[in-house]
Amino acid sequence: MKKLLITTLIVSMTYALFGQEKADEDLSQYFDDQGISQAKGILKTDAIAMIHGDWPLLYEHMLSDQFSIEGGVGLLMPYYVHDFLALIFTENNGVTNNQLGVSFKGQLKLYTDKAPDLHYWGVQLYHRSFSDLGVTEFTFTKGWQRFVGKRLTIDYGLGLGFRTQQIRGEQTIFDPDFSFIPIVPLFFKIGFLATDK
Repeated sequence: MKKLLITTLIVSMTYALFGQEKADEDLSQYFDDQGISQAKGILKTDAIAMIHGDWPLLYEHMLSDQFSIEGGVGLLMPYYVHDFLALIFTENNGVTNNQLGVSFKGQLKLYTDKAPDLHYWGVQLYHRSFSDLGVTEFTFTKGWQRFVGKRLTIDYGLGLGFRTQQIRGEQTIFDPDFSFIPIVPLFFKIGFLATDK
């Protein structure tokens, strides 16, 4: 009886050890997200900016669990569609464009949950260099970023700020007629989560 009890105990312990090893191996496959949780960046573009004539390429980099920085450059196409929200405050915002140009955008984001998901507040600088003038916008932003599947992101929201404008010629002149205009820019960015793998 004692031999049977000892044999049963040894067999049970051996089975438990091998079973635990197999279980650990299987669970590791379920928790392997292909590096998504370790991803530090999102490559994106802004669909609304494209409507207004700016085709940007942006990159958001996570600095910590709550902070990220986003920036990039854009190609200004030889057309310009006025922002209808800016036209609420003035009949003409002074921008026309029939040549290619460049833009720069930089934004610091503070996520209320964990970056890069859900609600965030931001401070943004946006500069566009047209053929005969430069337009600079300073805005506070409120946005939401959502994951669609594992890699696709949608980042949407609005800002509140003001615009300054400089006329280019023989000298660059600050244009008081079209500066410090209140703006309420909208954005709708589509991105792809970049991983290290």
